[in-house]
Amino acid sequence: MTEQQLTQKIIKNAKQQAAALVATAESQARTKLTAAEQQAAARQDQAIAAAKQRWADRQTQQARADEVTLIKARINAQQAVLDTVFKQAREQIINAPADQTQALVNDWLQQYAQTGDQIAVATEWAALFPDYPTTTAVSYGIVIANNVYRIELTVDEQLHELREQMALSVAQQLGVL
Repeated sequence: MTEQQLTQKIIKNAKQQAAALVATAESQARTKLTAAEQQAAARQDQAIAAAKQRWADRQTQQARADEVTLIKARINAQQAVLDTVFKQAREQIINAPADQTQALVNDWLQQYAQTGDQIAVATEWAALFPDYPTTTAVSYGIVIANNVYRIELTVDEQLHELREQMALSVAQQLGVL
């Protein structure tokens, strides 16, 4: 074999080895590219799934917030109705005919007063109870006192107590609880 033939053989072998290396490199590159594409697709799917979950979570949170807002609005409306009812009740009681006001005060006296107690009526009711001294300590009410205790009974306090007693049953009837 001549030098030229030997050189051509070496070049031919080198080209074959180079072609084999290039083919192997291309195969490895295609494999890595396919794997990278699959990973990218998987990441994209995960990102889309995560975004959908965040969206669903936000919708759930917003629905809860809307529900709470609605409940608060209902409670506020119901509270406003109750406020109006109790204001009207107060107006009816303080503007009641004399006989009804006298009956209310007499009920209080029977329930709370004892022999020897000092009784004073609010100045607003002075004309209805001329036998009792008047007081400015209360409005639309009476004071029952002795050396041991002092009881102030007013329309406002009685309505407040009534409202507290009724609060649970009213809230249940209105669907708040």
